[in-house]
Amino acid sequence: PPNTSPLIPFEFVENQLKIFPEPHPQTLFEKATFNVLSLDMPKEVGTKLTVVSGDNKKENSDESSLKSLTASWETWETYKQAQESAFRAYIIGKQYNLAGGKRCNTRDNNKMGIVEGGTEWSKVAQKSTPFPYSRDKYAIADNMYMGIITIDNAIISGKDAIVSGQGDNCLVYVPHPYVNLANNLPMVTIWEVEEQDRVIMRSNNPFLETYQPENDGNAYNGKMVKDRLGRDNLMIPDPRPQRAADQFFASAVLLTGYSSENYYHFIAEVLPSLVTMRKHLRNVLRKQQKGGANDASVRDVIIIPNLQHGFVDGFLRLLLPEAVAQDEDKLSPQIVQWGLDKHPGDENDKGDSRIKFNSRHPITFVQRLFTVTWDQPKQSPPPVVGPAHCLTPAPLLQALRRSVFKAVDQISNSDKTKRSANEKLKIIYCSRSSSPTRRLREEGELLSRMEEVAKTKNAEVILFEKKLDNGNMHTSSASLLKHVVDTVKLFRSASVIVGVHGASLANIAFARKSTLVIEMGFEGLPQASHYRHMSSALELNHIDVFLTRDERSLGATEVRLRDGGLDVLVSAVKDGLGRADASSIAEHDHQEL
Repeated sequence: PPNTSPLIPFEFVENQLKIFPEPHPQTLFEKATFNVLSLDMPKEVGTKLTVVSGDNKKENSDESSLKSLTASWETWETYKQAQESAFRAYIIGKQYNLAGGKRCNTRDNNKMGIVEGGTEWSKVAQKSTPFPYSRDKYAIADNMYMGIITIDNAIISGKDAIVSGQGDNCLVYVPHPYVNLANNLPMVTIWEVEEQDRVIMRSNNPFLETYQPENDGNAYNGKMVKDRLGRDNLMIPDPRPQRAADQFFASAVLLTGYSSENYYHFIAEVLPSLVTMRKHLRNVLRKQQKGGANDASVRDVIIIPNLQHGFVDGFLRLLLPEAVAQDEDKLSPQIVQWGLDKHPGDENDKGDSRIKFNSRHPITFVQRLFTVTWDQPKQSPPPVVGPAHCLTPAPLLQALRRSVFKAVDQISNSDKTKRSANEKLKIIYCSRSSSPTRRLREEGELLSRMEEVAKTKNAEVILFEKKLDNGNMHTSSASLLKHVVDTVKLFRSASVIVGVHGASLANIAFARKSTLVIEMGFEGLPQASHYRHMSSALELNHIDVFLTRDERSLGATEVRLRDGGLDVLVSAVKDGLGRADASSIAEHDHQEL
């Protein structure tokens, strides 16, 4: 809840974990998340967390920093423990024929375990096509993989569209430890069974129940029925073609995944995947289907994030215009949105009318799956060093920027890579004033002072607030595309971009080289290094102006700058405008010559 310390729920989940014989995967995940929130707390509050952890030693400043770094890696390990706990519950569920599964083939190492990251995915895939790039240019380790892989007979399930094996194949593919498998895999509640009773789980144990993620009674196309003990239990059907003819695909290209409905993850992960696989996507869309393009027998599809978020529709139309039927303004029937239907029962729904998932946790079977995967940096970039969180390799981000610029230029019939000599410099301020979290206390004063600087530098301050995030269902497709194009043009024209850590800063993916990015972020939170990494990958100039430490960090309703932070930020804006102006003059003189 707003203005609540993470220490309170942290202590609560610690006590919850003591209740069950086996660690509850959802509770472990929540423990790790509350740990992350606490990493940037003030030192005087941090001692309270030390007491909760059972360590009452006093620390000096260096010891405190070391302890914070240690805590961040311990949190990373807790996320992995949550995945391992969920995996154990999943393989027991397979024994109980959940989702058409059966006992795992433990004799074949290629059919058992959690497979994390691009390199490991490529080893067990039917086919692997690496993404071409220069390792010298990007200074990427030789063993870092990024590319397209093919997986046969796969099941896709859960909020994050997690890929797993079918039948006795018990492989589960995850991009990183931060995926909450409790929300993504059919499983049984083994954490409620005492260890001495585990042996009878090999028979039909009546005390085990199917786990309901987030109390979703329709999870994985299931329904609630009475079991032998008279309890309401979730029954999950077999998604394979002979059992669910309307819920399987001959082939699918997966363009959704971990938190893909979040704007940052969509920009930094979904769009690079789309650009990497665009040739294959076009082939899928051009493929002639028996019975015509609108026939319900279409079995080669492209799975995208839910269309309730307008930016999904807008960027799809920008980067893959072939997905839109030429004779009418609607998406191809081969485009399938993941998750609940956009707006069920609406006759004006212009999306795919064939597949209507009725759950926040869908499931489907795919005979041949294509997806993009990569290895993620394990450590965040300095100065906040620790475990990284969802950082896309530089070659993929640069490919995305090139593709977006080219698409916008084609629509606009112009090339705005360079600023004209008489064009005003732009300071874009990404506001969070309408967001429930991380609203900047000094926003009014900051805007006022940046306006004063702008008057002296032939510049203007533009207030940007992210729109179409939570879905304006009845917004026309033309306006969705226009909003995306306008957003790209705006950030492409920026000289300076300023903002508190948040999704709007993902638009720096569309900034030109050398644009100055000033991020108000968290000094003790390595998992919030997304935009520092993106700036480095795209050759932008990045400056950190750290916020006052707060025990709620990312979850705080309001954040504030440290003493003197406002002066530092305004000075950085002024210097950035000076460099941008000098660069523009030199560029103009070169053109004149």
